[in-house]
Amino acid sequence: MRLLRVSSDLTSAAAAPCPAFHGLSCEGYHTCLSPPSPISRSIFIRRITLSTNTKNQRRTMAVISNFNVYGLMIVPLVLVVRGHRIKLSKLIPLIFLSACVQLIVSVLVSALPAPLRPLGEAAVAPLVQVTFFAFALNDPRARKVLRLAESGDGDAPAAVAAVWCATQTVLFRWFAWYHGMANLGFEQAHLLSGACAFLSLVSALSAARRLQGRALGPVHGLVLVAYAGGVVAGHLAALELFGAAVTAALLLLAAGVFPRIEHDAKRN
Repeated sequence: MRLLRVSSDLTSAAAAPCPAFHGLSCEGYHTCLSPPSPISRSIFIRRITLSTNTKNQRRTMAVISNFNVYGLMIVPLVLVVRGHRIKLSKLIPLIFLSACVQLIVSVLVSALPAPLRPLGEAAVAPLVQVTFFAFALNDPRARKVLRLAESGDGDAPAAVAAVWCATQTVLFRWFAWYHGMANLGFEQAHLLSGACAFLSLVSALSAARRLQGRALGPVHGLVLVAYAGGVVAGHLAALELFGAAVTAALLLLAAGVFPRIEHDAKRN
């Protein structure tokens, strides 16, 4: 009887699945230990090759994605700074003021209840940006303290727009992209953020050139409507890039209606 019980235990143990080998029985486990056939070896090599190719493709897509983000987010700012010979070291007061204003607006909008947050983005942020641009460009004392006349070739709107967009990129776009650089594959969010940064620079340049040398009037209202309309369009379409494109298009149309007023930088 004892021999029969032992033999039955061994038989059941051989038929039982081995958890370490994903449900294979001990008989299947011993089969796996046998030398692989040429067919199974070729399947194994094919799987390794496919996995390696997939990883290489994801790495290539990551490089292309990061390069596109860099080309949209960083290169235009560098071109504006180099093209207008803007000396950022002389614009420390403007950089500091721009960073403080944007951080305060971000905190205020974030502090609003969730249902009111889109309203704050559509009303508060554009109003503050237009007011900041008009103050920095048209107030003689502000231009002197912010050293806009000494920043480069005397193009104050380019300096204000470049500093505003550079500060915005560093505070709200750069770190998110930096932490996602190591991820393999295509990062759609970072690419959209880069495109929004490029359109924001175009909009800021156009808005600053329209606001320079003009007193409070229709131009300020038009620029404010363009920014607010872009924010509303972005919320309705659930896509920030669409809103940035609407703002840039409206401001470029405004450039034909209200041409730029040349401002003598040496006067102040």
